[in-house]
Amino acid sequence: MDMLKPGTIRWGYKLVDYTERRIDCDDANTDNLNMNLTFHCRRHEGAEVECDDNLITASASLLVGCDGIRSSVRAKKLGEDAAPLRYLGCIVILGIGRSPDSQLTNGETVFQTADGVTRLYAMPFSQPGGDESSEHGLSMWQLSFPMEECDAKNLSALGPTALRSEALKRCGQWHDPIPALLLQTQDDLITGYPCYDRALVEKRAFRDGCNSSAVDSFVTMLGDAVHPMSPFKGQGANQALLDAVLLSRKLYKSVCVNKKTPNENFLSDSILNALADFEEEMLQRAAVKVEKSASAAKFLHSEVAISKGNVTRGAAAADDVARKEQL
Repeated sequence: MDMLKPGTIRWGYKLVDYTERRIDCDDANTDNLNMNLTFHCRRHEGAEVECDDNLITASASLLVGCDGIRSSVRAKKLGEDAAPLRYLGCIVILGIGRSPDSQLTNGETVFQTADGVTRLYAMPFSQPGGDESSEHGLSMWQLSFPMEECDAKNLSALGPTALRSEALKRCGQWHDPIPALLLQTQDDLITGYPCYDRALVEKRAFRDGCNSSAVDSFVTMLGDAVHPMSPFKGQGANQALLDAVLLSRKLYKSVCVNKKTPNENFLSDSILNALADFEEEMLQRAAVKVEKSASAAKFLHSEVAISKGNVTRGAAAADDVARKEQL
């Protein structure tokens, strides 16, 4: 972020609404800013924007929603009914705690333990020597297990103390260093939530949005705003980063092409084509990750997770499906 100009990133803003408008590119006064944005801000920064009851308005030529699984950009563009949240049948509890004295939490080891229902995964988070770490550093742990959606919501709402109690009830008698790791995690470093994803939207519907008769849209999205997935394949953040790189390259190429034909109409069309190409490639790439992550949410909390064999749990699940189909 140090490479960016001051003011490029502004903290404490939440998008409330946006309105796209068609710009007459023959107008010599146009600045190609074709949408109005309204933000709620926690504090007022700069006098160049209008403020009213902590609302700030601004203009933009392009809007990229990367605001997570409950994206306000997505809700505005696609509507609430387009691929609603899909509960995956389990809750995830996360924590970061002082690493106990154990080979499994030595700062170099990743491990997971399961009993066919409940699963705990742990990995190094920081090495020894940090101000907040013990002599063995910090470990991140992820505990997951099946639960009815209403119960998962209630447990999440109860907060860290209840989440830790549930974790200890399930894993307090498991092998070392699991009990100590759970006990050595501070409350403010524990969180938990029901696990959701969404079905992917078809590319044309994604491009047009919920109002296909509107002007060509200069609004797109990436990451969890488009393709939220379970954490059990470790692909959520990876896919978001790939999305960002892909979008940047598509937009850069569209601007470079426009330099050869300096025309506002051509630039707008070039950007729209870049967005369409980006969205098509993103949706195609992410589809398999969403599907496999949803599948992992099931088999990692089943007998497949503890079946014998020198294979990945995904391969074990595939073998289990094939075996059942032959019966």
